[in-house]
Formats: sequence, C-alpha cells, structure tokens
Amino acid sequence: MYRTIVSILLTAFVAIGTQAQELVYQDKAGVVRWKKNKQEVALFGANYCIESACDYRAAGYVGGDRKQMIEEDMEHFRRMTWDALRLSFWGDWQNSDRAGNLIANDHLDLLDYLIAEASKRGIYMLLSPIVTYSSQWPDAQADTTNTGFAKYFAKPILYKDEEAIKTQENYLKQLLLHRNPYTGRQLKDEPNILFIELINEPTQHPDDIPGMVSYINRLIAAMRSTGCKKLTYYNVSQDFRVSAAIRQSEVQGSTHAWYPTALNFGHRHEGNGLLLVDRYEQMLNPLLDGKSKIVYEFDSPDMDSGYMFPAMVREFRRGGIQFAAMFSYDMLRTAPLNLGWQTHFLNMVYTPSKAVSAIIAAEVMRRVPRGTHYGYYPENDRFGDDRAFRVSFDEQLSELNADTLFYYSNHTRTAPHNVGAIRHIAGVGSSPVVDYSGTGIYFLDRLADGSWKLEVYPNIVQIADPFIMPNLHKPVCRSEYKEEQMHLMLPDLNLSLTLLPGTYLFKENKLISRTDLPQRAFYESNPLLPAYPEIDPAKPWLPLLTGIDDPWQMRYTRTFDSPAVTFRPASIGLRPAVQLSVKDLEQKPEYQFPCDATFSHYIGDKIAACGDTPSTLLVRAHGINGTDKALCLLVDKYGRGYGAVIHLAPELSTVTIPFASLKPMRAAMLPQDWPAVNSYWYPNSMQPHHIPLRWQDVEYVQISLRNELYTADQLKDKGIVVERIDGQ
Repeated sequence: MYRTIVSILLTAFVAIGTQAQELVYQDKAGVVRWKKNKQEVALFGANYCIESACDYRAAGYVGGDRKQMIEEDMEHFRRMTWDALRLSFWGDWQNSDRAGNLIANDHLDLLDYLIAEASKRGIYMLLSPIVTYSSQWPDAQADTTNTGFAKYFAKPILYKDEEAIKTQENYLKQLLLHRNPYTGRQLKDEPNILFIELINEPTQHPDDIPGMVSYINRLIAAMRSTGCKKLTYYNVSQDFRVSAAIRQSEVQGSTHAWYPTALNFGHRHEGNGLLLVDRYEQMLNPLLDGKSKIVYEFDSPDMDSGYMFPAMVREFRRGGIQFAAMFSYDMLRTAPLNLGWQTHFLNMVYTPSKAVSAIIAAEVMRRVPRGTHYGYYPENDRFGDDRAFRVSFDEQLSELNADTLFYYSNHTRTAPHNVGAIRHIAGVGSSPVVDYSGTGIYFLDRLADGSWKLEVYPNIVQIADPFIMPNLHKPVCRSEYKEEQMHLMLPDLNLSLTLLPGTYLFKENKLISRTDLPQRAFYESNPLLPAYPEIDPAKPWLPLLTGIDDPWQMRYTRTFDSPAVTFRPASIGLRPAVQLSVKDLEQKPEYQFPCDATFSHYIGDKIAACGDTPSTLLVRAHGINGTDKALCLLVDKYGRGYGAVIHLAPELSTVTIPFASLKPMRAAMLPQDWPAVNSYWYPNSMQPHHIPLRWQDVEYVQISLRNELYTADQLKDKGIVVERIDGQ
C-alpha cells in the first residue's frame, strides 16, 4: 500500500512538473510575443518530414538510421541558426484507425524523438497533425496497407460530415494527450511546440463560411478539452476568399504558403526569380487583422540558386509573418539523390549557396520589422537597416553585411562595413576577407576568448539536374573530400592554408588543432557516385527556339479561373514543333485572370553566348483553325516586355519582325505561382516607359494568343504551331 501511494505521488509530481508552461502569447493586436520579455516572435526554419510518408521511406532506401539522421539534420538547423521547424505528421494516414484512435508505431516514435532533439537545440515548432494528402505519394501508391481515417473520408467532406468531424476530434485529443517517452511530457505540454495548425491545406468552402466557422471551432474545442493552450491556426492561402472564416472563428491566426515558381516542373527553373517575389498583397487583407500570421510552407521550387529566400522573407515581413518554414529540408543521407521531394532541394552541405541564402533569410526574419515595405524590384535589391541585405540575380547572390555578421551565398566583392567587428562569417566562394578555391559551405566564428573556429565542408559537384524525377540509382550531386586553398584576411587572423574538410581552431593567428567532420566517412565514400557528365560546347546564339529545345521545359498559361489552354509538342512534316491553343478567349464573369494564352521559352543562356543585337527576329509558324494573328515578345530580366503582332497564314511561313519595331507590351509572368499570389502580367511590363530593349538583358521569348487581337466573333478555337524562332 505504501509503495502504491508513493508511486501515485511521484507520478503526480512528474505530471505537475511537465504541465504546459506556454512560452508565447498573442496580444490584443494579434501579435505573438515571448512571455519572458514581451518581445515579438520572429522564427525561421523548414519542414522536416523523416517521421512520415516519402521521406520516411527515402531514409529506408539509403539504409539510414533514422534517429541518427534526425540528430545530424537538427545539428544542421542549429548550425544555420534556424529556430523554426514545422512538423507535418501524416497521422491521418499512418498513425490512426478509422475512428481516429491513435496508433503507436515507428512513425509516432520518430515524431517524439524529433520533438525532443529539436527542443534540445532551441528550435520552436508548428505541429500540423492532419495532412490530408496520401502518405504513399509518389513512390508507394500501390501500397494500400495504411489504416488511417484519411483512407475512409474524402478530403472535401472533412469539414461537414459528422462522422468525419468526430473522428478528427478523437484523433486530435489522443495525439495531444500522447506522452513523449523522450521528454516525459504529453504533446500538449511540449513547451517548444508553440503553434498548432488544425489541418494542412483543407478543401476550402468560401460559399459556406458558417459551416467552416463551425468546423474550425469544433476542432479547437476538441484541442482545448485536453488542456492544450497552444496558439491555433487555419489555412487561408488555399482560397483567400475564406478570410472571413478566419475572422469569425475562434482560431488565433492564418497560415500561408508561397511557391512563386510553381511546383514539379521536372527541370531547373531559369531566369530572374526576383521578378516573381515582389508582391504578396493577400497577406494585407484587413479581414486577417487582429490575428497572427505564419507561413507553413514556401520555397523557390526547381531552383537551387542562392538569392531567392531573403527576398521572399522580406515580403513575408511586410505582410506581418512571424514564423516561416521552407518546404522541405533534405536529409543529409538522401540529399545526393534529392530523393525526398522532387521539386524541392535544400541541404546545408549539398546545396551550399541555397543554404547560405536561407541563413541570411533567418536574419531577415529577425531584423526586418513587420509591415516594412522596401518598394519593388529592382529598387528593393538592398534593404534593411543600413541596407544590410542585398540580393542579386546577376551575381546569383544574397548577402548580409551588418555589425558582427558577414554572410554571402556566392563570390562577392563587397567589403565588410567594419572588418574588425566581424564575429561570424558564413560563405560560399570568395570575398574580401576569405579567398577560397573550394565550392562547399564554410563557417568562421570568433570565440569568446578571441580565438577563431573554422568549419569547412566538402566541395559539391552537380552531375545532373536535381529536379528530375528522383531515382535511387541516379545521384544528382556528389561531394569531393579534397584539399583546397584558403587565405583568411581578418585583422587578427591573417594566414594561408591548404586544408581538407574539417573543423579548425586558431589562436593568436596560429592553427591550434584540426578535427574531422562528424560524417567524414559518409563524405569520403560519396565520391564513388558517377563522375562528371560531359559538358556540351556553347551552342550558337542565333537559333532561339528549335526542334532540339525540350517542350517540357517551356512554361505556359495555367488553366485556373481563366480560359482553357493547351500546350504540347507537335510536328510539321518530320520536323518537331510546339503547339499553343485555347478553346475560348471570351471574358467570363468567373475568370480571375486575363483572356490570354502564352508559352514562354528561356533563352537567357543563348543570349549570353551571342554577340551583337540582331536586326530581325524570324518566326516560322502557321495558324490553326483560321487563327491569323499572334504576338511575339521578348522579356528582359526586369520583367519588361517588348513585342509585335505577327500575321499568320494557314500554311507554314516565316514572319520577319524588325528588332527596332518591338514595342513595350504586357508580358505574362510565367510560371504562374501557387497559390495564385502574383499578378498575371509582369508589373514592369504594365508600366508605360520609353526604355529601349537591351539584347543582353533578354531572358525569354514568348508567343501569345490574346483576346485583344481578335474581334468578338473570332475568340474561339485559336491556335498556333511554331517550328522555330531565330535572330538574324
């Protein structure tokens, strides 16, 4: 009896000690603040999905110890000074039964372990417990063994079917009451879980706002019944018309996503991405005022360049965002294959420039005040206090040059404002303070006693386009564990070294010690992946679009609240061509976007290799279904369009366009982003101007079928087949 009483008392004591002491609160203005000092919360990081779905399987494909992988990757988060993590948990597929009862299995155990390891490193979390999309996509769709309730309730009815709602309520309660064996706390009491997003990307119902409000409030009530006090959020960016439901419900904030280069293109996206990230006006909707805002997913999909993230977070801060999580961080062990999510690619080691860009973006989140607007591209390429942040498409560079920090994602000639004040450097390539012959990421930190610690990671060599369909047997990059030259040029650290990847300690301008990287064996074996591909010689510049160009790498107008557009490969005799067609260009009341059909082909690489400005453009094409006119445009890196009307015959012919005849004209901003944040036209192409077109600035050639070209009785079944476009 005595032992039983003692056991009960000890259990009660442990439970009291682990009850939630929430670290944040939301003030009356809808701003999330830290309880300890009332300062605003501003967090940046990434989604990390090893516990579920395709990332769970990917870790298995490479034979990884998943818990060891969590430790490795959370160390990367810490090293990059990230403090945010979104937990996307496919429990609705892999950890529940039809009634929503929680099932304890390896997925749940890994979630617990991830929460514990992130908490150890001061990382704060957003939990999204219901994902809705199949956990078997894309590699295991034939597997039907999942037991979760998402298997039985279609996504569109989750908000209104009574059995489905009760199932979700049951699941949320059991998950929040689940005790994490690695921390001893129930999930509802994990202090570093700050936010809960009720459901990931739900089907929105703007025509039934009362029904949505009821659904949101019921899920919140189920959570609160467990004693959970976490701040709650609901998606708005799936359909911004549901902002009224956010305002009228008890939810404390809205969640937003942004993929400005669209998703799953299958190839690397080329061109100036800064044109696509100037405006996210929907975040400024007054209906969202008084409640906080977070970004649950964002990325520059199909891009591995190092300049996009700071520009995106600059716009997030303008919109009031306090937490932003990129989707999705690639695990160290799978990154050489980009095995997890085809259209995303970010790892501290294997995408060094993009990683430094993300390190800088974290500082944008911390340093740029909410609501600050720095204007539009290109005037906003420098921003922040003392214009400390800089982004450049031409240099493929993002940069932070402020007080004790000097970060750069590519070679830079920028001199630090005060070289003697520098305490932390993160870089790729060379700068005025570090001359480096390698291609990997490196960190240089001044320690408290005046000594310096240098971390150097292996060279990274891309051997294939990282955004092709993932294949376990086809690596996209490899590491080189080899010696490189580095010259350090700081006031108290000025010396030249030949060094391997590793960690180096310097004191009084002398090398004191060197230690291996924790994953040395992994990096040393990695070069066994396939060798360099053959590099094609530069192609002549005159052919701008020909049969050897891949149609699947061309962008075209998406059918979404707009006319139905088709773009496909075609042929003229035995010669390859492309065909653009649109069923009906008549304006409809439900259309959100213009009555236009455009395809866009990147030619910036060809322009860079060419010489003088051509005197003419030659378009070899023909109209279909009686189409007698189209537009041909060139678009420069500033988003300015210059075009001319071309007259088409039913049979193949060559249309000559004098270069001097190209006039300023609206150009379609392709790809169209998700979730339809951007305007259809490049903003700079809609502004009247008299700036002449510079051939060296051209990035795209576009062909458009536009309602303004045709009379009211000629708007149906328009089409064009293009064999080639040349400059002469």
